[in-house]
Amino acid sequence: MIRRGSTGICVWESDDLIHWSNERVVDVASAVRAGNAWVPRAIWDGSRGKYLTYWSSCTPGDDYARQRIWAAWTRDFTTFGEPFVLVERDHAVIDAALCVRGGRIVALTAAEMERLAGLGLVEFAG
Repeated sequence: MIRRGSTGICVWESDDLIHWSNERVVDVASAVRAGNAWVPRAIWDGSRGKYLTYWSSCTPGDDYARQRIWAAWTRDFTTFGEPFVLVERDHAVIDAALCVRGGRIVALTAAEMERLAGLGLVEFAG
């Protein structure tokens, strides 16, 4: 697995989705000694007034054996809260699509090796 990839995500800003500026790389995963930060995405949680940014990473806790979906909260895509495991399975989880409904986060996840997809309900109260 990946032990020394990028732990940052690329961020750009736009008011009209045509003109982009303020491009930067923001480190989100080195605090957990991740080997990578793949496929970053973000969703808005209006009840919390902030974005949940999430990505897949492997970490040294299991010798980088499998990917998990990690996440961190942000209001501005400059400062991020502490990363936490959002989705963990008994196999690698490399991709997720999330939706916030009534304080719950619904996640559609994809497995790495088995080429399986599974629908899971993730409840997060933080």
